[in-house]
Amino acid sequence: MMRFGRFTQRGGDAVEARIRDVVVEGGEIARSILPPGSFRCLALMGGYGRGEGGVEVTGGQERPHNNLDFLLVTTGPWKRRTEELRKSLGEALRPLAERAGIGIDAGATSDAALLRAPCRVMWYDVRFGHQTILGDQGFLPSLGRFTVDRILSDDIRDLLVNRGTLLVINDAVAALPMPDPAAWKALVRHAVKAVLGYGDALLYWRGAYHWSYAERQRRMAARDDVGEDFRKLYDSSMEFRFRPDYAEWEGRDLKAWLGGIRKAVEPVHLDVEGLRCGMRGQGWKAYPAAALSKGLADGLRSPREAARRAKALISSRGSLSSAGFGLAPSLLPMRDLLGIVFPVIAYDLAEPEFRCLARAVVGGPDDPEGLRLAFLRAWGVHGDPNFEAAARKLGIELRGGHA
Repeated sequence: MMRFGRFTQRGGDAVEARIRDVVVEGGEIARSILPPGSFRCLALMGGYGRGEGGVEVTGGQERPHNNLDFLLVTTGPWKRRTEELRKSLGEALRPLAERAGIGIDAGATSDAALLRAPCRVMWYDVRFGHQTILGDQGFLPSLGRFTVDRILSDDIRDLLVNRGTLLVINDAVAALPMPDPAAWKALVRHAVKAVLGYGDALLYWRGAYHWSYAERQRRMAARDDVGEDFRKLYDSSMEFRFRPDYAEWEGRDLKAWLGGIRKAVEPVHLDVEGLRCGMRGQGWKAYPAAALSKGLADGLRSPREAARRAKALISSRGSLSSAGFGLAPSLLPMRDLLGIVFPVIAYDLAEPEFRCLARAVVGGPDDPEGLRLAFLRAWGVHGDPNFEAAARKLGIELRGGHA
């Protein structure tokens, strides 16, 4: 029988045993449905794979707070087969998740894809923070190219924007007439994830990022080049990740609280993007031109991307070219453009040219709520394909009405 380490940072024996039983049964299910030779390994990643998963106390009992994240590494370069195996595994695990009352997510990639993948935060974290359930236990640790010094700086930008978008979603939820209890809990979770995302980006640019949540918490607390208020906010957010307690937020003025979060993270965003784009010490007015230039320069490193952008130049999108930044916006992927204009939506920046670019990118009006709605619509198409379903669950109407 496979031996596992701890799954949680603060959980007791009962919740550890509960998670272990689910992981073991999940491995048995995978073994029974996956064809021999079709996979290199099946691993548990995320917080529970690191041994730092969250535990919530409900009814006097500890239970997992987050989903279990399984990663299937298939053999060979065939994307279609990898996706078919992922779907089969996800369907096979669904009854277990329902019976155990624990969310289970199944992702998949191939060993060939991992061996040629650039070093992204996710793969660095997985290499060091996982537990192998089935197959080759040495494969993921052997991926020596996934080191912290090789993480792409653009991936850190994407991490920050992904997490920061949760604050925009929170604004949309807070604008609803009366968010239900589930939506209210989502506001808290989103804010915590956002703070941690901003803090992780800051640690990266301070040369202090680490795959372990607990180590990141320790490193942030020890820094003297980060303001005390943000360090405390990061620390309390990490504590929530380990052992969430929603009671602390009951009775708060949600809009005022979310405004305080936004005020705390905006200078962090400007700081880290200033470092990435070579404009540290300058304000948001200088950012769009610097970010567009950085995106163009990075894209030209790849012959395929350079060819794509040359084609885009020939048939450039006039609406973007007229935003005051020449043809540059037309040459960048839409997801990158959403990352560049995100500060306008998140912080309601007043700089005219920046707002003009944001309106051109997302196709929205100039008022904060309309621009936010247009951004979230675009995000559901180009940023997160699962967002529209999540928005409906939270009561956000993307096609009009509240947002």
